[in-house]
Order: sequence, then structure tokens, then C-alpha cells
Amino acid sequence: MNCINIWRQPDINGIISLLIVLIFRGAATCDSVALSDIAIEFMQGNYTSFEEGAYLYGYTFQLGLVALLEMLYRIFGAENYIVFQIINIICIMSIILMLNKITGELFEEKRIQKIEAIISMGMLPLFLFATFVYGDIIGWSLGIINNIYAQRAGLDEIPKGIPKIAWVAMSMQETDEGGYACGWNNEYLSLFYVLMYRGLLYKQPQKMEIGTGIFYT
Repeated sequence: MNCINIWRQPDINGIISLLIVLIFRGAATCDSVALSDIAIEFMQGNYTSFEEGAYLYGYTFQLGLVALLEMLYRIFGAENYIVFQIINIICIMSIILMLNKITGELFEEKRIQKIEAIISMGMLPLFLFATFVYGDIIGWSLGIINNIYAQRAGLDEIPKGIPKIAWVAMSMQETDEGGYACGWNNEYLSLFYVLMYRGLLYKQPQKMEIGTGIFYT
């Protein structure tokens, strides 16, 4: 493999990701469906998802993805998931290129870069992410858009949402409620959320039970 092949490596991985997208044609599911519906509501000037008890009141970190979906829907039409997946592919190509550059900076040896380039072609889980209509790959870059939506919705500040430590508590639960594996998403966060916005939870905000122990913030 020569130097030119190394720089064409992202193109090869992009083609692999594109083939996966075209073969499986993934669509929005679970949370992605809810976020897609909210993006359509925003297009209609409906911001009720920010109200207490609604989705974005608790899961404010999803605002960036809603912003991207609304923008894409306005340009390419509602629920045009293939456009989102193409953006995923571009992000995957960027990740592959950056990995190779980082390898070059760390080892300063073309031979190691070539080895990394070959190994990266086997990153199947990363390529499969191209089918996801979700913000796993690109959501990190959209955080700043949160403030724009808060302003458009007339909010003084973005709701704090469910504390991230609540996710840790859920992940440590030994339950298979609903047939899911232990630590999987269950009704814990929904109950936690209801108690939180009703003011029933944080009488002692410095303590939260995690499993059989106590976590101190």
C-alpha cells in the first residue's frame, strides 16, 4: 500500500458504508421516531415538546439532533432518512481520515500508518452506524444549536433535564423488566422524571441511591 492508497482509504470505507445503507435501508425507530416527529412539529411552529412532562423537557441533549432533522426536512422533505445517512457516511469518512492522521502523528512512521489503514477497513460496527437515524456520530457538533431553539421557543434557559447520574443508576439495576437485559433502558427514567418535575424527588438533592449504595454529588 503506498501513500496515495492511504489517503484514498476513507473513500473505500465510504463506499462500504454506502453499500450497507443501500442494502439495509434503515429507518427511524424508537427515540429516532419521536425526534423525527418533534422536528416536523417545529416546522409547524409547535414547541409543546418543551413543556413540563414532554420529551425535550427531560431529554434536552436531543435538541441538536432535532435541529439537524428539521433543517434536512425543510430542504429535502420530511422523513427523508437517506440524506441523514449520507451525512453519517461523510462523518465516518472523516473519522477514518482523522484516525490515520493521529496514527501518523503518534508513530511518525508510514509503515504504521499503512497497518492502521488496513485494520480500519475492518471497522464494521462503525460502518453499520451509517444506517442509524440518530446522533451518535454527528450529534456532538450540534450542541450550540440548543441555544437557538431555546430562544425561538421563548425560553429563558434550557431545562436541566434528568441528571446524568440517573442513567448510571438505571444501568446498575438487576432487572429484566419487559424482557430486556439487566442494565438496559427500562421504566426507571420515566418514573424518575415524573417525580423530579413534580418536586417529589429532590428533598435531599445531595444523595441518590445507586444499586445498594449511596452516591454523593
